[in-house]
Amino acid sequence: MEFIREVMTHPRVWPHISDDNSPWPDAFEPIVHPGLYYLAPECDGERVGVFLYHSHSAVLWEVHTCILPKFWGEPATQAARDGLRWMLDNTKCRKVITHVPKPNVPARRFAMRVGMWSEGINRKSFLKDGVLHDQFILGITEDEIQCLPQP
Repeated sequence: MEFIREVMTHPRVWPHISDDNSPWPDAFEPIVHPGLYYLAPECDGERVGVFLYHSHSAVLWEVHTCILPKFWGEPATQAARDGLRWMLDNTKCRKVITHVPKPNVPARRFAMRVGMWSEGINRKSFLKDGVLHDQFILGITEDEIQCLPQP
């Protein structure tokens, strides 16, 4: 759990995953719950970051992505694809979605590079610095995950 905390509170990660109701980074503790999966893939023996998956239903899961800056780019893309495959192989997951606040353009581009498609907008649903932002909903299905490029 300490690694998860370190990644999520990293100074270049925290501003993108926190909102106005988040605690200060030094007070943050990852949630422990049997319905959550924290995946921490490796690249060349180093952990890339953390993917937090939580279920909306038995087959629909949402992913939250926290990648250490050192691995931004292709290592993160491959790690995300590996995580999607792991979810298919080890759970009843058949679709994964993510929510990306409109101002976080790099996260939206990342999700699309991984293979996700735009599925809509969750309007005025993310409060950051006193401003309500829309969030893009992106998703990927089982068939699409199986067609992703292999490493």
